[in-house]
Amino acid sequence: MKLRDYFELPCKFIIWNKLSSIIFIIFLSLVFLLGHLLINVGYNYDKYVEDSVNKNVLARTYFIFNSDQLAGKSTDLEKIVKDVRKNPHVIHSYNNQYAALMAANIDEINKNNEDKSLFIKTVTDTFSPNISKGRKVKNENEIICPRYLRTSNAAKNKSDVTSMEKYLNKEITLSYVQLYWENASRPLVSKVFEKKVKLVGIFDNILSLETFNECYMLESVVRQMFLESDSIYSEEFLKDNFVYNDGNATEVIVDELKNMDIVKEELTKEGYDVSTVGLNFDWQFINKIKLISLIVFFILLLCILIIFSIYISVFLKKQKKYIALYKTFGYTEKQLSLLYKIQIILYSLISFIISLIICNIGVFITNKILSNNLEYFYVRLSISFYFEFIFFVFIIGIIYLVSNRINKKINSFEIKEIFNDNNF
Repeated sequence: MKLRDYFELPCKFIIWNKLSSIIFIIFLSLVFLLGHLLINVGYNYDKYVEDSVNKNVLARTYFIFNSDQLAGKSTDLEKIVKDVRKNPHVIHSYNNQYAALMAANIDEINKNNEDKSLFIKTVTDTFSPNISKGRKVKNENEIICPRYLRTSNAAKNKSDVTSMEKYLNKEITLSYVQLYWENASRPLVSKVFEKKVKLVGIFDNILSLETFNECYMLESVVRQMFLESDSIYSEEFLKDNFVYNDGNATEVIVDELKNMDIVKEELTKEGYDVSTVGLNFDWQFINKIKLISLIVFFILLLCILIIFSIYISVFLKKQKKYIALYKTFGYTEKQLSLLYKIQIILYSLISFIISLIICNIGVFITNKILSNNLEYFYVRLSISFYFEFIFFVFIIGIIYLVSNRINKKINSFEIKEIFNDNNF
């Protein structure tokens, strides 16, 4: 028997039994499709957590107040920041009063827009968003921004964002204002400032749930810009309104998710009132879903094993007369067993490829629907080809387990008995 016969004959078996082959491949493809979905549930949950927690500052940020702030007393904001930064798991901390510049614009995008929608926040030697393209800020005239910026605070979906990638390594103009409060109804613009900066890096903000227009510059630069643009109040406004600067929270950014509870416990012991994080997850629910999907996946593997076993019994029984002929022509039981194993592998391979293509198309369509309907398309599904490879290895393992059944079934067919069968 030639080597090519081991491929040609199983292919002919499939063609000769066209109808049953199509039915079996369709059925097997649906079973495999369910397997693709189950095996990628845990992967997508882990990826979602990675994108939305480890890459998302908001999910690792606490907002804290000390006892003086809670009592309505003045406090040393600088001291809070310095003390908190001594914690080994805190990579950045700052007080909102002087460390984040709000109501700014990039003129190249929003030149004539009065809706100032940009936030300039601070980076340090220990903290910077995860840069996906470009580099971190090194100099005073440099800035990093998210990949997408909302054109206004009212922006709701994909069509309302602008890609910043086209401005990478180019000079852009920041405009920010000093406000003058005559009354409580609406502030007036007292002065407009402009600053030329170079966009040196961008970070992904769609998959990491960063929906705000947050750009980052060196801490000293943001502080100076804040002092320049600090609001001015008229005497009449101060008489009627209480302006309390010490009430701003100090933001504390933790290095990793696993250290969040440790930092919270230490800050609480030091007398700080610690808020919950800006983004919470029901970890117990997530772990339950992952466990359930894993259990169902292994149940599915058991079902695939049973399906193959039943199919082999039924299929080989129908092939008795052909097996008799092959034995008459001199094929050994070992050769026949290998031929039918290859046929099962071909069925599996065809079904696996079809189901994987369907799964990829389904993921593409689902992502398209999500991106068009979810605000800023927070969720993006994907397929792990590493887990898919493991899934296929499991299938090959199942075929190996049922191969002994093929051997036994073929060995049980005696030529004389087959030829004496009335149905031959």
